[in-house]
Amino acid sequence: MNADIWTVVPVRGIVSGKSRLATVLAAPARAALNRWLLRHTLAVIRQWRGDLQRCVVISPCGEVLAEARRAGAHVVTEPHGAEDLNGALAQGAAYAAAAGATRLMVLPCDLPEVTARSLADFAAASNQPRQLALAMDTAGTGTNALLVDAEGEIEFRFGENSCARHREWAAARGWTSMVCRRTELAFDLDTPRDLAMWSGSDGAAEWSAALDDEREC
Repeated sequence: MNADIWTVVPVRGIVSGKSRLATVLAAPARAALNRWLLRHTLAVIRQWRGDLQRCVVISPCGEVLAEARRAGAHVVTEPHGAEDLNGALAQGAAYAAAAGATRLMVLPCDLPEVTARSLADFAAASNQPRQLALAMDTAGTGTNALLVDAEGEIEFRFGENSCARHREWAAARGWTSMVCRRTELAFDLDTPRDLAMWSGSDGAAEWSAALDDEREC
């Protein structure tokens, strides 16, 4: 049931995030982009769920946590200097499970095309117990979203070839796995090439307008 799903959103930080774009974006532009991505992600989750009462944002960044708290999400502070995505997700998952979650959706904060419909369809496609659902990235090797039962210890394996490694973990536990290939979940904003591909979209226009507003302040 969707009512039992908690969404865990890991965010590196407003200033530190998207460091791979430093060759094409100055620090203020990257910070504005990270703010837009966070707000967009939370807005999409709210549209999907109706509110953010079952959403937890984990980050070492005070600005991220304050933004998430104002939006109505739960927050978990990641220790500064840890820079361990899988460890952060374990923290977020433990928080959600303690709050009553029976299923968890991990949703990184760098999917500019994600929509409420794509999240709803992803959740609906995986309604079997002991099943791991994965949304692949464009390359077909990375994990852009993950849906799993909250009960028991979860071993997150984000990083290189994470899709195959997550499926190996599920198989070792005797679970099935389901792979979702959907454009809204496949496109992540990580490299200068990704940024160039995204330019011209409605989201890019919103980010550009937000950056202009910050420059005028």
